[in-house]
Amino acid sequence: MTALTEEVDKLKPALEAEKSATRKAETEAEALRAKVQDLERAERLARVDLEQVSKRLEKIRSRAIQTALAGAGSKTPDKLITDDELVALLKKSADERADLLKKAQDLDAQQQKVADNGKRTTKLPDEPAGSKKK
Repeated sequence: MTALTEEVDKLKPALEAEKSATRKAETEAEALRAKVQDLERAERLARVDLEQVSKRLEKIRSRAIQTALAGAGSKTPDKLITDDELVALLKKSADERADLLKKAQDLDAQQQKVADNGKRTTKLPDEPAGSKKK
């Protein structure tokens, strides 16, 4: 019986160490579970924020499309257009604006030439007073 008691006494410290290690592992596991829950919560919030930002971006994009396509004779497209199509429309609009500005400048220059030529041809030399044309 003493051999059995001795054996039990030898195993008690190992058992206590094992229990302590198990408690420590359970505590660490609980801390990790709490971290996981916090991360999952943060992920859900980030997803909600992303969805809200996406909706706002889509509204801004829609306004940009309406603005880009609004004009005389233009109507808002019935179908969704791609970003590449939008960029092409904006580039086309910018090119058309540049062409119109160039045409306006050319017309201003032509108008100035006509005005300058008109001033030269309408000036007649002064005739001396009292002289009459025959």
